[in-house]
Amino acid sequence: MWSAKFGLPGRCGSFLFLVLPFILFGAEAIAQQNPVEPVTDSTKSAAQSNATAPTPSADTQADSDSSSLRLGAGDLLEFNVYGVPELSTKARVGNTGDLYLPLIGYVHVADLSLEEAQTLLEKGLSDGGFVKNPHVTMFIDEYASQGITVIGEVARPGIYPVLGDRRLFDVLSAAGGLSDKAGRNITITHRNSPDHPKMVHLSQHLERGTGENVEVAPGDTIVVARAGVVYVVGWVM
Repeated sequence: MWSAKFGLPGRCGSFLFLVLPFILFGAEAIAQQNPVEPVTDSTKSAAQSNATAPTPSADTQADSDSSSLRLGAGDLLEFNVYGVPELSTKARVGNTGDLYLPLIGYVHVADLSLEEAQTLLEKGLSDGGFVKNPHVTMFIDEYASQGITVIGEVARPGIYPVLGDRRLFDVLSAAGGLSDKAGRNITITHRNSPDHPKMVHLSQHLERGTGENVEVAPGDTIVVARAGVVYVVGWVM
């Protein structure tokens, strides 16, 4: 009668009565093997936290790179003591790696990070009884030891900070490119071999993939000669 009521043939109804218990049993077994975790406030919070977790930004990476830089000879530093403006000054790290500051005198800062140098100067002011609980801030005006010096016929001669090795064309681009008076001869003096400068002759059309785009490193000096003039650091030929 049940099968007739729902318009199903008798055989079909009998088949369903036989198969249905097996279907229900199989579904229950699958559910037990793969239980669904109930949604609670804690699981919601965890999901939202994972969805909104911040990713490292470019600024964070830049800060990390900056902290890896080390002070060295030739660096020009700006020095400030909070609440004591008369102690504010600028000083350049000497060839021996020492920095001379008022009251403290000579302090060896070569191979220190900026944060380490600040801590050292605070200790000098405190131990000497000059400033109670000093708070020192330092800024790098010129990063000579970790930069590449570019002089000669470029738009903006100067010292350009770099992290690790770079290519010649990258540094020339940072310096604003060649001036109208620039020739095709460039002299590169490497920091680790100052007595053996390297000459690079630029072709008419600069291409980054060519052998002209040599590697340069912190401490190197690049001299772009004027057309018709050849420069070697310290000499004009």
